Amino acid sequence: EFDQVLANDGSVLQLSPLLKKLFPATRTNIVKAAGKLHATADLVHRRIVHVELTGERHSELAVARARPIVKNALYINDLGYNSYDYFGDLCAGGAELLARLKDGANPTVVEILHGVRAPKASVGKKLNDLALTASHNTFELLAAFPTSTGTVLLRVVGVRHPDTGKYHRYL
Repeated sequence: EFDQVLANDGSVLQLSPLLKKLFPATRTNIVKAAGKLHATADLVHRRIVHVELTGERHSELAVARARPIVKNALYINDLGYNSYDYFGDLCAGGAELLARLKDGANPTVVEILHGVRAPKASVGKKLNDLALTASHNTFELLAAFPTSTGTVLLRVVGVRHPDTGKYHRYL
């Protein structure tokens, strides 16, 4: 249903030591010069839609935020792109996102959709304080995340890992 499914990622590349003034490396005792290759792939059309080379210290998130938001696209991002401001921008721009929620994230629950004990009593609590239903391997809820301009409302889905019993949480 999406016009594009955009996956962002960045990889560090070792460069010639002659480039150390232009592209200083983070780990200078091992590598003198390094760059970061940022790429965006459209998984629907099976093509690379953007490539950018920056210094190793340049943020993946900064590169992604400098690009225009594609309406009716699904953005798939790893933890290097984790920013509630960015997520809010994607939603405001008519896009959707799929991202892993950082372990330390603890947003405020706005609405329970599935898999939480005492759903009405859970509204207003923090995500990490919820009593999850043991009979379900998943949960789903809406939560408010703080941004620099207020809050953004995002759906949180949790899937219990069968071996560890811990929930992997996604936005």
